[in-house]
Amino acid sequence: MASLYSKQPNLALTSGVVLVAPGTALPPTWRTGTRLPSSRWSVVIGGVVNASGAAAGWQLRQAVERRSATGVGFSDSRCIERACSRLCDDVHNQGFNCLKIDNVSIRNIFGLRYAVIAAVPQTIQQIKE
Repeated sequence: MASLYSKQPNLALTSGVVLVAPGTALPPTWRTGTRLPSSRWSVVIGGVVNASGAAAGWQLRQAVERRSATGVGFSDSRCIERACSRLCDDVHNQGFNCLKIDNVSIRNIFGLRYAVIAAVPQTIQQIKE
């Protein structure tokens, strides 16, 4: 199909970016950056919870399945914004407070532009001792 193509957008929301729900407690090495326009979720700036994060009393639980959402719009940024909003709402409704982006792609089929975002839902929480 010549009219179907995919490309990686040149935007801040790319693979590896972590998003957190509003009001989520974060490890001291993490801080929130940009708030996404269409949802209240924020981009995390900082480290990754690994062995040192776990030792500091933080736990990151990851869902088994990754989720994806689609958004349609006239511009790449609007497509991504809509898809991200849908994905954040879906993940939050399932009880997760964190989201790690796996893939963001912009597609065009028969002149219709849309974004597909795939991500892994996660929950970050402080371990009570």
